[in-house]
Order: sequence, then structure tokens, then C-alpha cells
Amino acid sequence: MVLKDIMHSVPAANPFKQNLMAIYAGVATSFLSLGLAIELDHHFLAVAFAGEILALSWINTRVDIAALRKFIVALGGAFVVLIAPEILRLIPEALEGLVQSRLSHNTILGISGSAVVQLGLPALCLGGSSWLLRKKEDDYLVQALEAGGVLLAGVMGYVLMHQVFHIGDTGYAMNVSFFERTMVTNMFFALGFAGLIVGRKASRVSLSLCGVALCGLAVARVCYYDYAIYNPLWSAQNVGEWPVINALLIAYGLPIFWTWMGHREISLLGRETFSRRLGLLSLVLAFTLVTFNVRQFFHGARLDLLPTTDGEIYTYSVVWLLFGVGLLVLGTVREIKEVRVASLAVMALTIGKVFLYDASALTGLWRVFSFAGLGLSLLALSWFYTRFVFKTRS
Repeated sequence: MVLKDIMHSVPAANPFKQNLMAIYAGVATSFLSLGLAIELDHHFLAVAFAGEILALSWINTRVDIAALRKFIVALGGAFVVLIAPEILRLIPEALEGLVQSRLSHNTILGISGSAVVQLGLPALCLGGSSWLLRKKEDDYLVQALEAGGVLLAGVMGYVLMHQVFHIGDTGYAMNVSFFERTMVTNMFFALGFAGLIVGRKASRVSLSLCGVALCGLAVARVCYYDYAIYNPLWSAQNVGEWPVINALLIAYGLPIFWTWMGHREISLLGRETFSRRLGLLSLVLAFTLVTFNVRQFFHGARLDLLPTTDGEIYTYSVVWLLFGVGLLVLGTVREIKEVRVASLAVMALTIGKVFLYDASALTGLWRVFSFAGLGLSLLALSWFYTRFVFKTRS
């Protein structure tokens, strides 16, 4: 007897009709999943359950079986139980990076098989299931499936990024380079920004929240890794030999785009506090990028090496002045008050550096050039503010 026979032979008034159809659909798809589980390795059992969720979601669009959503909820719980151990295997590697410890090179970390199959395929199944179920009812189950699909996509990207940099290694707790770490951060930024865009255009709150969470994770990685623990100024990080075109561009340059665009997207969601912080972070990243590139020009791939010459000290003042002027022009042309305020902060920092540090650290003509350049710049800024910023408008 097939499902269609049950639909036609059992009277509509029968109180058990819905239960019979739900049981038949669930048992039929369960046998398919068990068949896949028998043929495949036990690590792929979660993939089979994700496929069964997708199959039941498709059946739900073809027939009117109210109890099917309860079956899908139960299968979703089983899927979480099965996939959780594989994801939890990644925790030691993450802790290793946080505490700067070194695990044994024989420690096998990460998922047990292919990340695309074990994480990517379930992510597609959950995403497809949410789309199918949404045709009848947009409830918490749909939002949970959407969020689960995005979460698995993020974990898959994390694993794949490590696999690209550690081809042939038995785990991920090897030497993680500065470039690799920044690429993982930018991957989270990209996924978060995609979630924000899709969530806004498709009016999907769950996707927007996932986008905010992924952007928050990327921001936390930037603050913790790139500014605190593995800052190339005091940590032995190889940023590359080429000026400008080096790992600094990936670590601090590319996040400028993500944070500024994320600032605009998140402001549309009404989360002004997080939006302002992203905008501020984008300006801090820009200042860091120009400063570190000056350091890289004089020291090469290792920014933590000494000594610091008079030419380098003077160059910081010049570059900061130019950066402040650039922010002022940008903020005036685009009428962005926050950027103009940031330009004043950079100018104040530069003036303080010249008077409090350059005056004592520089010698000879370097000191003369420093004060002369600052004086001319302040005169030019005074004219610019009078001509453009404080100009009376009709």
C-alpha cells in the first residue's frame, strides 16, 4: 500500500488518517536513510538524516499531513546529536589558538571525513528543507533550519580553509601562519555579510541574525588575534617582504571593506550600537594599515624587529597627516560627520606625537622638517575648514 492509497482508501473523517500518513511517510524515508547508513561509513549517518529531513519536507509540500512537521523536529534533534561530536572535535584546535599552546603533532583534529560531504551537504539539505517548509508555514522550525544551514556552512568554511593550508597534515594544530589566520577571519566576514544581504532582501530575520553573529565572530577574531595576541608589532609574524602588497592588506585592509559595508547593512536592521562600532573599527583598521605599512617599509617581513630610525619616526608623522587630510576630505565630500571627527582625532594624535615625541626623539634636520611640515599642514587645514566645512550655505 502506498501513501496515495492511504489518502484515497481511508475516509477523511477517520481520526487516525493523519497519523497513518505521517507514519508511512516517516517509515519510508527512514528505510531510505538506514539503507544509506548501512552502505556508508558511520560518520555519514548525520548526512543521511539531513537527507531524510529534506525528503520529508518535500513530501510535506505534496500532501497535507500535519504530523510530518513533528517527525521533522524529531529528526532534527537526532541530526544535532549525530553531527555534534564531529563539530566538537574542532574545539581543541580553537582552544589551541586562543591560549597559544601547542598540541601534539600526532593529534588528529577536525572532522573525520570530507568537510564538503559531512558539513556542506547537510547545510544544503537544511537550507532546502527550510525553503520547502516555508511554503506552508513560516514558523520556528523554518528559522531553526535556516540558522542550522548557515552554521554548518560557517564550520565547513573554517575546516576547508585549514585543509587548504595544511594539505597532507594529520590535523590542524600545526603552525598557523599570520596569513592563514587572517584568511579565516575574512571568510567569516564574507559569510556574515552574505547573510546580512540575503536576509535583508529576502526578509529573513534568522539569516540576518546569523549574519550579525558571523560578523561579530570575525570582529572578535580581529580584536583578539590581530590586535592583541598575534599583533605583528610584538609577535614574530611574517607579513611578507613586498611593500603594500603583503599579508597586512588581507589582515587589516580587506576587513575595512567588510566592516564598513557591514556597518551600513546592520544600521538598516536597527542595531545602531553594533553598527557604530563596526564603523569605528573600519577607521581604526585603516589607521592600523597605513601605520603598519610604514613599519613594513623600513623593517620588511618582521615588524617586531629593532631599531627604529629617525627617518621612520618622521615618516609616521607625514603619513598620519596625509591620512588625516584624506579622512577630512572624504568626510566633507560625502558629508559623513563620523569620518570628519576621526580626521580630527588623527590630527590631534599627530600634533601630540610631533610635540611630545618628535621634539625629543628626532635630531638635526629631521626635527626641523617635522615641525615645518606640521605647521604648513595646519595652515592648509585651517584654510580647508574655513573654505568648505564652516562655509555659510544659502
